[in-house]
Amino acid sequence: MESRPTFAEIDLAALRYNFQQVRNTIPAGCGILAVVKADAYGHGAVTIGVALEAEGAIAAQQPVRAQRLITRARFLAEKARRSAAFTPADFKQQCETELQQLLADINEVETESKNAGNPEALTLVDLARKAHAEGQRICARANNSLPALAAFRMMVRMGHQFLLQAEALAQDGSPEQVGNNVLPQRLKELDASIVEVRSNVQGEPTGFAQILVTQAASLRDRAHAASQRGYQVVAMETSGMALDLLREALKLNNK
Repeated sequence: MESRPTFAEIDLAALRYNFQQVRNTIPAGCGILAVVKADAYGHGAVTIGVALEAEGAIAAQQPVRAQRLITRARFLAEKARRSAAFTPADFKQQCETELQQLLADINEVETESKNAGNPEALTLVDLARKAHAEGQRICARANNSLPALAAFRMMVRMGHQFLLQAEALAQDGSPEQVGNNVLPQRLKELDASIVEVRSNVQGEPTGFAQILVTQAASLRDRAHAASQRGYQVVAMETSGMALDLLREALKLNNK
């Protein structure tokens, strides 16, 4: 049977218009909490999240931040559109382009976090740098295989997600409060999940699933350390991203 590539075009203008229509229907002073799950049903959680974050910045009268977020969302959407079929040269070029953009974003948010004097935001920026470094390592050893692409995308997604939270902390200043039992329960779940997934992916031939599990274990350690220091946002973000890495590792193991 003949097969052909399938893709979904992400229209950020339509997404932002729909968000604006929702905002226009609710009373003044009410906020909107956008829930982005299952990788935005395949459309890219970070891309969709950044676009909606831009709308929030517009509502908060933060035009500079809004423009930066819109630019980042457009870049991520264009990256997704181009990724239908890769040759090794395409993969190398995408690696270079995306890593350059991620590094530029890291430097920008790092400066903003230093100016704000927010150590928790700087911790998240450091995590983004580690994601960038791991993305470089994957690109250096990989060809254009689907597991390589999936592992690389997880590193880039992780970097951008950490930067979004760092930027929010740098601008808002006050970290969100987490329920007393939420973080310990998540860390306990993460500890058990790492043991289970690591056992399941040991025979995965490409080795990329194991890379993701190793990264998840590293983030787990950072989450425990952040929790002990009282950095709740860092602990929640790192533990949540670690669970995402484990899910992606299982997907690679089943392909």
